[in-house]
Amino acid sequence: TLFALPVALVASCGNTGSTVTPSGPPGSGGPSVLQFHKNATRDGVYVDPLLTTAAALRMHMDPTFHASVDGNVYAQPLYVGSGPFGKGVFIVATENDDVYALDTNGAQVWAASLGSAASRADGCGNIQPLGITGTPVVDMTRRAIYLDAALPGATTSNMREHAIHALSLDTGKELPGGWPVKASTVTGTLGAGPGTMAFNPRPQNERGALLIVGSTLYVPYGGHGGDCADDSGNLYHGWIIGVPLDNPGAATGYVTQAKESGMWSVGGLASDGTGIFATTGNANGAQNGPNPPPMSPPPGWLQQEAILRFQPGPVWSGQTTDYWAPDDWPCLDNGDVDVGGSNPVLVDLPSGSPQHLVVALGKDGKMYVADRTNLGGVGHDVAQLQIAASEIKMAPAAYTTPKGTYVVAYAAGAGVGCATGSGNLIAVKSIPGTPPTLSVACCADEKGQGSPIFTTSDGTRDNLVWAVGADGSNQLRAWDADTGAVVFDGGTGADVADGSHHFSTIIEVQGRIFSGADGTLHAYTSR
Repeated sequence: TLFALPVALVASCGNTGSTVTPSGPPGSGGPSVLQFHKNATRDGVYVDPLLTTAAALRMHMDPTFHASVDGNVYAQPLYVGSGPFGKGVFIVATENDDVYALDTNGAQVWAASLGSAASRADGCGNIQPLGITGTPVVDMTRRAIYLDAALPGATTSNMREHAIHALSLDTGKELPGGWPVKASTVTGTLGAGPGTMAFNPRPQNERGALLIVGSTLYVPYGGHGGDCADDSGNLYHGWIIGVPLDNPGAATGYVTQAKESGMWSVGGLASDGTGIFATTGNANGAQNGPNPPPMSPPPGWLQQEAILRFQPGPVWSGQTTDYWAPDDWPCLDNGDVDVGGSNPVLVDLPSGSPQHLVVALGKDGKMYVADRTNLGGVGHDVAQLQIAASEIKMAPAAYTTPKGTYVVAYAAGAGVGCATGSGNLIAVKSIPGTPPTLSVACCADEKGQGSPIFTTSDGTRDNLVWAVGADGSNQLRAWDADTGAVVFDGGTGADVADGSHHFSTIIEVQGRIFSGADGTLHAYTSR
């Protein structure tokens, strides 16, 4: 229905060796932010000459920006520089299953309701009401916004369906030609096949950001908080649904053989333009696989605790080139310690070997680095390092400055081995070599749980890490990206981003920082 149209450490086990970090080119795509962390690599890199270190010192809530939406906001907001009538608009999706286009002052351009949201999942879940949680993605070729909405049943307010929608960027109306796609109609290939499984919506939740590669939309699924099953005891699996944008009725899927093993990280899937990368969580029940494994895959390993690489479709080969898992995966399984707590981030090293990498961060507090051209199977990472004493569950960012290449991430507890500073925002630097090694360069206190981004004025100067202290101080902060020194420390009481959630991450547009929250979109400016 379209609204009136006026003219976004638990257990630790195994080795703690160290070796490589990530890097990649500065973000591209101009001022628009069409997907989670701006780029398909999920690096969270923004280049803007307006956002200098001097400007960061003057940050405060923008008194000219006033936004109002109906519902809680967990998904990252998006920004389209050429929206309706050629004007810039923010896209904000809520847990009430409502989607809004807002102009650059926060005024509503259009709003669309996708029906009533579900009240909750059956017997568990930590998001109530439950509507749109995963970050949508915008396709400028088709001028469409794609998203997943959780829906109630005909005779219950509890969740019974996931619907994958395609909305017009210009009007908010559903696109014709087979949209929305009901996830319950999709069948997926189990592991590398030949077995299949039908999608069962009730135990599945959609928290990860959506991704477009080529002409296919990819939607990841995991479980609900609490890992509840349906009435028949059926647990969730890790799922990816692939929807051909020009033929949505031909949607297919991939399913992990292991029960649970969800793809639930907030940043969802990542891509280098060809491969699609996912991280998976732990499987249910005690595992007794050998450590180290005598073969890859070892008995009992069924795509859990892994980095998986898919070909378009999604299609997973089952070959060692297309999966990696740590050799202590049974210990991680038994401790409910997901490798998939954070999404994969793709990075490229300027020198050394291998250069093309994928990084995962686990609930065991470790950073894992694998060769994304050949993941190598179980136990064959390029590098790993204990960087935190507790779990890492949010989205990382990856960036390069003249002083080095880094991955930065939030952890539930303090960083380990911080060269400078202390706290739960941890920047890990690469040391050149073949293979390179990893070191914890600096740590800072985020005073909350938001996922960080990186900004630079020109790719070499004014290098800053930003985050909102979601579910904590709810204040925006900025740090020097090389040293962790505080640059902007949250402002005053008038600058608090009330209603932020720990799934939150922020975006940067034309010198301003934007953060989604319950009932609103917060804007910060230096002007």
